[in-house]
Amino acid sequence: MRDDSLSLSIPNPELYRGGSYGNTAIELPSAPQGLKPEMLRPFLKNAPDATTAAYASYLLALLGDRAGFDKLAEHWRANKREYSDQWQKMLYTAAAVMNNDELTPVLAEIYASFGKGREWEMREFYRTIRGIEGKRVLELRRKMRNEVGPSLLQ
Repeated sequence: MRDDSLSLSIPNPELYRGGSYGNTAIELPSAPQGLKPEMLRPFLKNAPDATTAAYASYLLALLGDRAGFDKLAEHWRANKREYSDQWQKMLYTAAAVMNNDELTPVLAEIYASFGKGREWEMREFYRTIRGIEGKRVLELRRKMRNEVGPSLLQ
């Protein structure tokens, strides 16, 4: 990392790969070793473009930073039509890493955005957030099972 740029390559096939079924646990990513929030925070305000800021936000969220999560959610909302799946998956994965029940309204918003024919993606979403603890997220998962059916989510 130079003073004015961020170059990052994270081999994370789970972020882009699909097709995991059954009760296999989703392996959640972690931020690269040695990465510190203070290295990323400048990119939230002074990034050369919105995409760079969103990637920095994702990494901040993986480090447990709520401001990073909120900025990532903002980017997802602004880009729902383009690259929605990528940002959506990064957002709910970050929520799962943070394991914070207060993020459930964003997870509910993601769930509401799934349309017909996206059962595979909904299954990945459900399996990723399954480890989050809290009353609100438990209610969201219960709602998903009731509306979609448990067999589609396993």
